[in-house]
Amino acid sequence: MNNVSIISKASHQIIDSGLKYDFDIQENSVVLVEVSTKQIKKIERIGNDLFIHFNDSDEVLKITNFYNNQENSDNSLVFLDDDQRLLWIQHLEDLQVMDNSIPYQVLDDVEPLLYHDDSGFMLLNPWWFAGGAGVLGAAAIAASGGSGSSDSKEEQSTETPVVPVEPSQPVDPITPEEPIQPVDPIAPVDPVDPVDPIDPVEPVDPIDPVDPIDPVDPIDPVDPVDPVDPVEPVDPIDPVDPVEPVDPVDPVDPIDPVDPIDPVEPVDPIDPVDPIDPVDPIDPVDPVDPIDPVDPVDPVDPVDPVEVNKPLVDENGTSLSGTGEAGSTIIVTDVDGNTSTTVVDENGNWTFPENPLTEGEVGSIEAIDTNGNESGEVELIGGDQHVDVQTWGGLKAVAANHAYVLTTENGDKAASTAAATDATNTTGIVGTGYNDTLYATAGQHIYNGGGGSTIVSGETVWSSTGGMDIIDYKLAVTKSLNVDLSLTTAQNTGFGIATLINIEGVAGAGGNDVFTNNAKDNSFEGRGGNDTFNLIHHGGHDTLIYKVLDSTDGTGGNGADSVKGFTVGLYEANTDADRIDLKELLVGYQADQDGAAHYQNGKATIDANDTIEQFLRVVYDGQNSYLQIDRNGTGGHYQDLLVIQDVKTDLATLLANHQIIIA
Repeated sequence: MNNVSIISKASHQIIDSGLKYDFDIQENSVVLVEVSTKQIKKIERIGNDLFIHFNDSDEVLKITNFYNNQENSDNSLVFLDDDQRLLWIQHLEDLQVMDNSIPYQVLDDVEPLLYHDDSGFMLLNPWWFAGGAGVLGAAAIAASGGSGSSDSKEEQSTETPVVPVEPSQPVDPITPEEPIQPVDPIAPVDPVDPVDPIDPVEPVDPIDPVDPIDPVDPIDPVDPVDPVDPVEPVDPIDPVDPVEPVDPVDPVDPIDPVDPIDPVEPVDPIDPVDPIDPVDPIDPVDPVDPIDPVDPVDPVDPVDPVEVNKPLVDENGTSLSGTGEAGSTIIVTDVDGNTSTTVVDENGNWTFPENPLTEGEVGSIEAIDTNGNESGEVELIGGDQHVDVQTWGGLKAVAANHAYVLTTENGDKAASTAAATDATNTTGIVGTGYNDTLYATAGQHIYNGGGGSTIVSGETVWSSTGGMDIIDYKLAVTKSLNVDLSLTTAQNTGFGIATLINIEGVAGAGGNDVFTNNAKDNSFEGRGGNDTFNLIHHGGHDTLIYKVLDSTDGTGGNGADSVKGFTVGLYEANTDADRIDLKELLVGYQADQDGAAHYQNGKATIDANDTIEQFLRVVYDGQNSYLQIDRNGTGGHYQDLLVIQDVKTDLATLLANHQIIIA
């Protein structure tokens, strides 16, 4: 993590700083990042925000509002590298992505980028660096050469100034008006390169390779990354290679096609040409394809096979079923080498009606996608296949005001639409008066949660039509459900036809479910699949619940869900504010008693010593906010858990509002 300082161009004061990855600019400023330029992977613009990616970390530094729509927007980006040099990043106005050649301008200090008071005062060199840490100091002194002062004051300039010419540096008579060309004392006219359009400090200068300014290279001003360069003292042509100061094998190195110790390609001696790595089947530098990390179809590196996810098993009993990539072939091999195959349907579900493995038999399972890429075999053991009597497993003792409502239907019939239907039952399956969990079966039924209790101002309040009664669709296994709590008439849920009365919550199955709320307090547990939550009816709190379904999966087996109509606000004060329960997903997170974030001077701020940002982060793309999770808290393997559609928010706000439950 790198120290970042935000300096106001108007006041010359540090207005924000620290070791963190998210800053919000409120006024025109200089953003100073203490990091070597060798560590910068790319700089990109998303909306009005600037993102900086690093080579040695998956963390991303976000500068919110670096670009804003105001006409006087004037923010500057400066890096402080390991040699204590200030490098100003130019030409950010029309930036989309900058990742190959980042134009740097070396500065003596950041004072030229700050605004100056025209009343005769200027702020002297405000930077002193001790031990690599930036400390801002400033002192105002009267400008010399004046004989009085003026009572009139003009507005401060908001235009970023160019770097001034030192008096000892000649001005190049061919282009005397060019103040950005402060060097060239030996060849001011530059006869080899008289026009000299790219020679401000001669960083590249392919037209003038003799380089009369740098004949012996004692301190190498042409090569700012290479200040000593004892092996290449003359260095007449090596401007392309700023990160290769030694290179005894290939000191001239104009393009470096065969250099076995090329730092751009430090391993790969088998394939020395390799400028873009288009085919390269044995490329040892490309084990995870750094040129094409997303790698969905891999057009740049077609030989490099696409990684195929291993199939997930949801049901392993008399039948075998699960989820995978649509169109893939699932292959199960038994202990004798016999294989059984099935194809993943368009919804990502696959099934073997009869389990190819007997109970306890050790076999294997793998997936092959439509392009022939293989996931590799993993061990699979045939599950429990004794189903003579329906049993209800996984039930836990919970709150005193909670009860389970179970039916006595046979397991096979409970999942059969025809067998489970009881058209003569006009009363339905009725709750107990506690907060009930009613287990849904196939067929046509009425589910009436009855009464229940809620907590109001710290007191338990019972209502004949209230509480938190939940309908649980665990028997639907991998079917995709569509349940609307705002309907009081019969609806086709995808697993039977249900009439829901006094039902306040839904627990899904393993498919891609769609759940819609009503105007009461509701709870939704999507479980497996990529679920959608429509929180379009207002008047109550809605809670999205996440539990561990697969401990080996980055999201705990919950998929990547999306929510529409999510209301951001202080949960205790806003009756429409919604929340997300993640407490069972975070492995090793130590929560304190008063929460991870609080409001300070009206701004949501994560506590200084809290580690929650190693487990969770929120990224805004200009339209949607993405809640991402790293369950083990390594801070480098985030996965999308929930897309909050059409909402701009951040992790500190959700935590300070008590809208994320983490303990």
